[in-house]
Amino acid sequence: MNVTLHPSRPLAAGALALSLALGACSDATAPAATTSAPRAAVVPLPALTTDLMATVEWSGRWPALYIQHGDGSARTRVQFTAVHDRNRDNYSKFILPFTDSTIIALRWPKWSPNGQQLAVVAAAAYDEGAVLVMNADGRNIRIMSPNSQSVMSDVEWSPDGRYIAYVLNTGAFFLHPDLFVTDLVKDEVYRITTRGAFGPWDVFRFDESGRGIWFTEYEGWNGQEDGRVFRVNHARFDGTVDLTRERRLVGNPTALSRDGRTALVTRDIDSYTRALVRLGPGDREEETLDVGDVQWARFLEGDAELLVATHGPWDDPYSTPPLVFQLTGLTGGKDAPRTTLNTNPAAEVATYLRAGR
Repeated sequence: MNVTLHPSRPLAAGALALSLALGACSDATAPAATTSAPRAAVVPLPALTTDLMATVEWSGRWPALYIQHGDGSARTRVQFTAVHDRNRDNYSKFILPFTDSTIIALRWPKWSPNGQQLAVVAAAAYDEGAVLVMNADGRNIRIMSPNSQSVMSDVEWSPDGRYIAYVLNTGAFFLHPDLFVTDLVKDEVYRITTRGAFGPWDVFRFDESGRGIWFTEYEGWNGQEDGRVFRVNHARFDGTVDLTRERRLVGNPTALSRDGRTALVTRDIDSYTRALVRLGPGDREEETLDVGDVQWARFLEGDAELLVATHGPWDDPYSTPPLVFQLTGLTGGKDAPRTTLNTNPAAEVATYLRAGR
């Protein structure tokens, strides 16, 4: 796998990973001549015959990844054995392997749009992580990102399933996180941003063409409680940012639509209550979709439904209640019909894919 930095230029094998492993305190890249990423091939998306779900749960002291049908049946635990590295630039001599006995964290599994693959972020140490991609049955697990720094986000798939995007730390002590893309067909990595400005609330999403990415950037406060302000930018694989298409959000972003016109944000009401709000393209167009202990929400493929995670009632003040995962429509506000997923109470993350997408 070639690692290509913004602007695109291949790096010598091992150079990027070695510099990251040594924890360089400054940006490890320098500008180069601009070239374009290869055009994404149109890949047909076969219809699924059943909904798919994946969850991350804790089994004793170790995290576990489960794949299953949408109703919770056909539940199988993924075994992390014989994980192979598709990135020849990775510096692996002093890096822990990704196995059932070394993985200390798993988060944000995400089905490809056609349901044929599953991506998940794994960590074998606090400062060592990677994006792992596997077949839908949990086999053929491979490392598809640099592996010597932390992956600081979930994984986003392009509509045709060819590319995955993620935020990778590029400096010491979790400093300078930037947006990266892996081409799963050519085994190449592209760095999309270089500012190192991604924060814990920022989100990103491939646009409908799969050749550009919407992403948020924290700007500051608007003077009101929970009034964080974010700008939405649009970047392409050549690293350029189209500021003429920017917009601003107030709240904590949790999801963006593929066309960039709709955003989901959460806003704190009190210590235990958080509202989920849909923001349309107009400055005043917004709708409250949920009020409770909302943790996050994600668009399902097609952007017509949401997967929303909330905490249940706080019956015990000394423990955190389990997460409840619900499917809900994008319209209808708080009265929209909801379906609660059949998940293990130990599940801390879930992802869902509708059949027919």
